[in-house]
Amino acid sequence: MRKNIFFAFSLLLFLSTTISHSADNSIIAHQFSQVQDFRELKLIGSERNLRISEINSVKRNIKIDKLLRKSMQRKTDYLISLEDDEDQVIYRYAIGNPFVIHLQHIGYEDEISRVINQNAEIVIYYPSTLEPSSVILKKTINEKAVTMDRVTIME
Repeated sequence: MRKNIFFAFSLLLFLSTTISHSADNSIIAHQFSQVQDFRELKLIGSERNLRISEINSVKRNIKIDKLLRKSMQRKTDYLISLEDDEDQVIYRYAIGNPFVIHLQHIGYEDEISRVINQNAEIVIYYPSTLEPSSVILKKTINEKAVTMDRVTIME
């Protein structure tokens, strides 16, 4: 009897979180489907020393759609958060790990070669209606987001 109750409760919990998660994704997708004007933000540097190289206004295109979908689906080591003047997160963007370059050489396929990229270029797109005051680079460590760098946006 207890096993049946536990199973029923577990199934109900699973279904409610699955439905809730898919509803959140559809809301996010719907919000992005309405946006036509974006800003392109380019960051250059290492994980402890980022700087903004440029901010451009761009119209929605296939490249932006692809990158937005990828950032929402990606399991990430790093993410970019945009915050407003009150330090509230207004946008998040998953970027993977741009600070490591994986190398492969003919004849050494079984060996793992990595190089730290101290001059990584990170490009993110966000709706132009947002007015962030700072860009925060966060790294996932033990399933917690740890702030690595913060850059103030001055326009």
